[in-house]
Amino acid sequence: MTAAALALVIAAGFLHSGWNLMLKRSGDKDAFSFLMLVCASVLFAPLFVYLTVVQGQVVPRAAWVWLAAAALANGGYYFCLGRAYALGELSVVYPVARGTAALLVPLFAGALLREQMSLLGALGLGCILAGLCAVHYPGIRSVLHHPASRYALLAGAFISLYTTFDKAGVGLAPLILYIYLTHPLIALVLAPYVLSRKRAALVETWRNNWRSVVLAGVATAVTYGFVLAALRIAKASYVGPAREVSLVFGVLFGLFVLHERGGAPRVVGAGMITTGMAVLALAR
Repeated sequence: MTAAALALVIAAGFLHSGWNLMLKRSGDKDAFSFLMLVCASVLFAPLFVYLTVVQGQVVPRAAWVWLAAAALANGGYYFCLGRAYALGELSVVYPVARGTAALLVPLFAGALLREQMSLLGALGLGCILAGLCAVHYPGIRSVLHHPASRYALLAGAFISLYTTFDKAGVGLAPLILYIYLTHPLIALVLAPYVLSRKRAALVETWRNNWRSVVLAGVATAVTYGFVLAALRIAKASYVGPAREVSLVFGVLFGLFVLHERGGAPRVVGAGMITTGMAVLALAR
């Protein structure tokens, strides 16, 4: 993985864990996620108009297939993530979701995109997974019995799917245009559920948390942009696991901002994940 791709992934990891912290702190998770996506769509709409009307950029038909598939997978991700945060702690849910993605992205990328991971890449992935186990020591067996962790596992599976779809689609369309369109499309996927069942929560969430919603909307759009830019210059089977640097930030936020329990094992696990990141950075 190139230094540029690694820098993009690290920056994305910090921003991603940051908006997850805001989501965890929010009241209704579904309402917050939906409003966050709508805000991203509205705030960056002038850029979309400029690219399409002034510059004449278009999204080819082939890219729309992958955009639609990624939006559906993202919709499942946001739904499961909201359930997980409603039931569990940030420093548990976040590592399970991200760790599942780290494991599955290389498998999906190999099956769908025919990517092959080098021995060094596999070593880095193994180090990341060992760090995930350390994060949950000594209760790793009991983690999967908790409802929050089961939703987090599903969220991780959806992450791996949309990462693979994005890798296939991002090279077929102008990058910024592709980045922008993901957000209104995901909001469109979530709209039938949220607008039919969460209308009161939408009003309350906006009234009480509009600053966090707007900030999270900007963060999620920039995060997605960084990841897609990294996917353009590096393998999905490396970018996916490398994104687990966000887990380090997520664990630290959980321990020191939300004052969750965990202590030394989670810090050690975060260090092992960082080591795996360094190994992946050297892989080709």
